[in-house]
Amino acid sequence: MKSGMLAAESAFAALSNPAVEAGEAAADLSSYETGVKESWIWKELYEVRNVRPSFHNPLGNLGGIIYSGIDTLLLKGRTPWTFRNKIEDHEATLKASYVAICKSLDGDHQTDTLPDPFVRLQPVQADRLPCAGRQALV
Repeated sequence: MKSGMLAAESAFAALSNPAVEAGEAAADLSSYETGVKESWIWKELYEVRNVRPSFHNPLGNLGGIIYSGIDTLLLKGRTPWTFRNKIEDHEATLKASYVAICKSLDGDHQTDTLPDPFVRLQPVQADRLPCAGRQALV
């Protein structure tokens, strides 16, 4: 929530610049990074930076739970190292072309199957999908 507020403040300040309004300059959003680093969320995020990557180790979930507990409760994230994930987040995200739009049960509106997994979908013929001819995750 706070990061969204900081992003909005930074965007408003950048777009309120007379040069940007006149189209003479690009909007500079570098104040967002400065705002995040100066706010309380930077401290909180820095303390838990190793929690998620700690589960990707040879000891698996048990090693991740033990390390995360020690790092979070006892050390408060003051370790001098930072673990890295094996792949970047953008590499693990599905491409939009794999998202299939299907009719919902009432047939009145479209629903996205990935963000809305609890909606029960009726079977859809492959040629009616927007991604016909491609592999769809339905």
